[in-house]
Parts: sequence; C-alpha cells; structure tokens
Amino acid sequence: MGHHDRRTPHGQRSRQTGGICDSGEVYGNELGAFRDRTTVTMKIVHYPAAVLRERCEPLRQESLDDLDGFTGEMLYLMKTHNGVGLAASQVGHAIRLFVCNHTGKPHDNKCYINPKLEPEEELESGIEGCLSMPGVQIPVMRAAICSISAFDLQWNPIHEKAGGLLARVWQHEVDHLNGITIADRAVPTALLVNRRHLG
Repeated sequence: MGHHDRRTPHGQRSRQTGGICDSGEVYGNELGAFRDRTTVTMKIVHYPAAVLRERCEPLRQESLDDLDGFTGEMLYLMKTHNGVGLAASQVGHAIRLFVCNHTGKPHDNKCYINPKLEPEEELESGIEGCLSMPGVQIPVMRAAICSISAFDLQWNPIHEKAGGLLARVWQHEVDHLNGITIADRAVPTALLVNRRHLG
C-alpha cells in the first residue's frame, strides 16, 4: 500500500520517511537483517501486470530458503518507496505473504503469512494509494475494524485486531493476495480521474 498523508491530533502532517539504511538502521529485527542496498534484487511490479490478478497460493514452510532475507528485502523496498505495506505478488511472487509498517518505527515492522481477515465494523471510506500504481489515489470502502489470523516468520500463529490505518493496510494487502487492486474497488469517476496513471 502506498503512503498517503496522515495528520496528527494537532492537524499537522506526518510523513513516513524512506531511506532508513542511510542512517545505518537495520531493516528487519525479527524480520531478518537487510543492510546492503547493492544486493536488492526485487522490483515492484506495476499495474496491469498479470501477477497482480493472480490469487496467491498459501506459503509452505519449505517453500522459501531464506524467508528472513525475502521479507527483509520486501521491507527495504517498501520503505524506500515510502509505502506502508507490500504484498509478495507486488514483487512478482504469487504467495500469500505481506509485510507492513503503518508507523515507520522499526518495532512495527510486521510480516503476515497466509493471512485471513474478519471484518468487524461498518465500512468507511478512505483514500488509498498503491506502490504498484504510482500516482493513483482512490477512495476505497473498508471495514473500520477487522481481525487478522496469520503466521509470523517463526510460523507461530498470530491473532490481532486493529482499526484505523493498520486495519486498512491489512485489507489492502490481503486484496492483493486475492488478485484484487484498488482499481477494482474504484467507482467510475475515480477511474476517470486516475486514467492517466492507470494507462
């Protein structure tokens, strides 16, 4: 999911910054260290690439040799593009995994493997961008609160509940894992406004 401007309680803009490796910070913590930008092999796949339409397959424990490195590189790519979430399909891998960080703080780096969502509240509208659709900003209806069940990098079960931006990020990224983009959720007028970026 792409970055969009957020406002603090005092009405000031807050902005998640990229380029954290410039300051020597390690991307990963429990997600695995990824220090060296020269080893980046992933690229963000842009709409309308076919992989963005695929329903991703569940990930098995033996599927990836270096899961820590894979997710660490995803986080690096997400943050250097000023994003708050990135699904594996957005880097060309049709597997059910996404990473996110809705605050920009290292301790909020998260990875969700084989996630399942349960919406728990009424829908609300919010503007969303997407790293696979540079320049696109589309209002999307999402559940205000939802729960997620998944596995972490050690294959421990995760059960979490959230509202606000984090709930929206979860829903956006799980959409990607199901082959759905924000363009699929857009009303015709929003598609018309964004037609130059969608091609």
